[in-house]
Amino acid sequence: MIEIAARGDSVGTTAFSGPVGWLRGDSEMAEAIRAHPWCRTELGPLTEWPPTLQSMLRLVLTAPEPMALWWGGPLHQIWNDAFAEHLAVADIGMELGSPAAEAWSTCWPMFEQALERAANAWEPQPALTLPPSFSRALTQVTIRPIEDEAKQVAGYLIRLQPMDRHGLSSDEPVMLPVDRRIDGRSALTLLHDLHLRLREARDVSQAMTEVLHLATSFADTDLGALHLADADDRIATLVAVQGFSEDSLFIRTYRDGDLRKPGPIMEKLMTKRQRIILPDIMRSEMSEIVRAMMLDAGIAAMVSIPLVGSERNFLGILNVHFRTPRTLDRFTLRLLDLLGWIAGEFVHIRRVVQRIENQRRAEQRLRSLSRQWREMTDPLAIQQHTIAKLLKWMAVEQCGFVYFDGRRNMLKVEAVNPDRPGETYRLAVAADQLPPDLIAPLREGRTIVLDDAADSPACDYLRSIRLGALCVVPLVSQNRVVGALFVGTAAPRLWSSTEVTFLEEVAERCKLAVGRARAEATLQETSDRFRRTTELLPSLLWYADSDGINFVDNRQWERLTGQSYYDGQNGGWIRYVHPDDRHIELDIAKRADEFKAPVERQLRYRMRDGTYRWFLVRTVPGRDKDGQVTGWYGSATDIHELRTLKDRQVFLLAELQHRVRNLLTVTRSVFERTIESGYDIDDINDHFRGRLDALARTHGGVCHNPDQRVDLQNLIREELLSVGVCDGPSVVIDGPDVALPLDIAENLALTFHELTVNAIKFGALKVKSGKLALTWRIDVDQSGGEKLVLSWLETGVPAIDLRPGRYGFGRELIEEALPYRLRADTELLFERGGVRCTIALPLSAIDDDAVRYGEGGWS
Repeated sequence: MIEIAARGDSVGTTAFSGPVGWLRGDSEMAEAIRAHPWCRTELGPLTEWPPTLQSMLRLVLTAPEPMALWWGGPLHQIWNDAFAEHLAVADIGMELGSPAAEAWSTCWPMFEQALERAANAWEPQPALTLPPSFSRALTQVTIRPIEDEAKQVAGYLIRLQPMDRHGLSSDEPVMLPVDRRIDGRSALTLLHDLHLRLREARDVSQAMTEVLHLATSFADTDLGALHLADADDRIATLVAVQGFSEDSLFIRTYRDGDLRKPGPIMEKLMTKRQRIILPDIMRSEMSEIVRAMMLDAGIAAMVSIPLVGSERNFLGILNVHFRTPRTLDRFTLRLLDLLGWIAGEFVHIRRVVQRIENQRRAEQRLRSLSRQWREMTDPLAIQQHTIAKLLKWMAVEQCGFVYFDGRRNMLKVEAVNPDRPGETYRLAVAADQLPPDLIAPLREGRTIVLDDAADSPACDYLRSIRLGALCVVPLVSQNRVVGALFVGTAAPRLWSSTEVTFLEEVAERCKLAVGRARAEATLQETSDRFRRTTELLPSLLWYADSDGINFVDNRQWERLTGQSYYDGQNGGWIRYVHPDDRHIELDIAKRADEFKAPVERQLRYRMRDGTYRWFLVRTVPGRDKDGQVTGWYGSATDIHELRTLKDRQVFLLAELQHRVRNLLTVTRSVFERTIESGYDIDDINDHFRGRLDALARTHGGVCHNPDQRVDLQNLIREELLSVGVCDGPSVVIDGPDVALPLDIAENLALTFHELTVNAIKFGALKVKSGKLALTWRIDVDQSGGEKLVLSWLETGVPAIDLRPGRYGFGRELIEEALPYRLRADTELLFERGGVRCTIALPLSAIDDDAVRYGEGGWS
C-alpha cells in the first residue's frame, strides 16, 4: 500500500490512507476518493491529477446539490455526497471511477447526444429527465463541458435539478410520500419496479400495456387506453387498451387519431403538455357525436395524461376512463403524471434508438447502393437496380424515374410494371396529359408527399394508374428540375419523414450516379470516336511527356515504322529517326521552355522496309498553370512525295535553263552553218526550217515522256514521215527498243534529218530503184557498258559522186560533232549504189562538262 500522509509521504502501493494536499475534507465521498485505487485507472495517482481536475473535484465535493464529474477518455465517474444519496434511493449500484457509458447503458444514447451538443455549444445542455424511481422526484440532468489547460474538452460536469409536474426546474418538486400503499405495496416501489422493467424492455407494445395496467391500478378503474404518436406527430396509434372490446365502435373510431387536425382536447395535450381532467362527460364541452360515442362505450369520466420526453416533445396520450363520474385526488393525479413521465422517457429513448437504427440502416443501404452503382456503367441499369431495391426496402408496389423533355413537352418514364413486378417499362407521356397539381410542385423543385390520393385534386388521375399513396422527389441539376423519382402504393399510406429523407438521399445519389455513368459513356463514346477518327488519319498523332521519352500515338507509327508501342517507350522511338536528324529532336526537348508557339521541322523516319521518308513534324508544348512544360502534342505528315517533287522541280528548272542554253547554242550554230553553206536565200530558208523542225520534233517527244527520254524508232519514223517516207519494200527500219537521253536524241535527230534530206535530193529516196536500210543494235563496249550501233545503208542509186567536193553541215555533224559531243565512232562513205553511214556511241550518261557547243563542236 502507498500511504500519502498530510505532507505526501509514500508508504504504500495502491491507495491513500491519509489526506492529500489538494483534496481535503472529511465527507464520505472525499474519504472514498482518497481510498480508491486510482492507479488502476487511466487517471493515475491523485498526486498526478491535472490542476483543472483538482479544482473541479473540490467544487463538486463542496456543492450542496447533487453533482458528479466525468473525466478522461472513458469518462470516469466521481460524485459528491448529495449525488450518492440519489443513487442509494434508486438502489442503483455504481462503482466509483467506473465508465459512464457502462453505468448509464440503458439511457446512454440520450447522454451521447447531450455530450455532443455540450461540446459543440460550450454551454450547459439538458440530457434527460430521470424518473421518480431515481430520486423520489422528477429530476433534470444538465451537462456542462470542462476545458483542460490545452483548451480541449477533458470532462463534463453533471448536475441534477428537481422538477415540478410540468417538467420545470423547481425548488418545490413533485415529491412522493412513501407511506401511500396500493394493493399492499408502496407507490414508489411500484414505480421503481416498473422503471427497472422498462429499462430492460424491448417491445414497446408490451411495455405500454404494463404502464396502462399500473395507471388503471392507481386510478382504481378497469378502463384505459394508450396511444403513441408517430415520429412526425401525424397519427396517434392505439398500442394498449384495457376494458374495451377490440371491435367496439369507440376503439375502431379512435384506433388511429389524426394529429394534423386535432380537436380541442388533443390540441391542449399536444401544445401545453398538461393533463386533461373530465370528471363528468355529461358536463364537459365536446361535440354531441363524441359524447354519445363515449357514453355508448360506458365512459362517464376521463383523465388524459400526455407522454412527454426529455426534450419536451409530445409522444403520446395515457387515457384513464371511469364508468361513473369521478374526481381523483391530488396524490393519484401525481402518480399518473409521474407514470406519464416514466412512459414518455421510455418511448423517447426507444424512439432515439430507433432513429439511430434507422439512420444506420439508411446509411448502410446508401453505401451498398453507391458501391453497386460504381460497378455499373449503363445509366438504365443503375435506374433499374435502384427501382428493385426501393421496391424491397420501402415495401411499395410502384417505383420509377421520370425525366422532362422540355423541347417536345414530354415526360419519359422508366418505372416498374405493376402487373409484372419483376419487369420495368419505358414510355413517353405528353406533359399536358398530367394534372397541373402534380407537375407544378415538381417544376418548382418541391417534394410531393401524398398519404392518401383521395385528398389530392389529382385523385381521379392517380386512381386511374392505381395509386392510393404517392411520394415524388424532384431531381435537380444546375438549379433546374430535370426529372423525378417516385414511389407509390395502391392503398393509402403514411410516409414518414425518415422515408422521405431516405428517398431524397437516394434520388440525389442516384442522380449523381446516373450523371456519372452518362458522362463516362459520353466520354468513352467520344474517346472511341476520336480514336477511330485519328486511326483514319494518315498523319502521325501523339502525346509525349515533358522529356519526350514516353509517348502515346494513334498507331500509325507502328503501321509505318513497324516499331511496337512498348519498344518505342523510354526513348526507343529515336532509333527510327534518321541519324542526321536526331539532334534536332533532342535539342527541342532540351530547349522546351524557349518555345511558345508550335515548333515545325522536317525529319526523316525509317519505314518498315528500311527506307527513309520525309515528314513534316509539328509539336506544341502543353503547360501547367505555372507555365511549366508538362508534355508535347505532335503530328507528323508524310511529305516525301512533295519533298521529292520539290527537289525534282529544282532539278528540272536547272535542267531547263541548261537545255534552253544548249538549244539556243545549237540553233545559233545551225543557223551559222546554214548561212555559211553559200546557198541562195530560199535554200537557206528550207535547210534551216527543216533542221529546226527536226529539233522541235525531238523536244516534242520529250515533253510527252515523263522520264525525259526519246524512243529511237519513233525518232527515225517521225523524221522520215516529215518528208512523206514510211517503211515498206524500199525502206527497212529495224532494231530493238532504245530510249535515248535528250542530248543524244537532239544530235541523232539532226543527223537523221541531214541523211534524209541528202537521200531525197541525191540518194535512195530520189529514185525508184533506190532502197534504204536503217538498222541498229546494242553491243557491249570494252568497259562493259552498252553501246548503240546505228547503220544507214542506201543501195540501188544509179550514179553517185564518190568524192563530193563540198564539205557541208551534215558531213561536219557526223564526222566531227558526234565524236566530240557524244564520244561516238562515226564512218560516212559514199559508195557505188548509195551512202553508207555507221555510228557507234555509248549509252551511258554523258558528262555535262563534256557537252560543249560552239567550241570544238559545230562552230
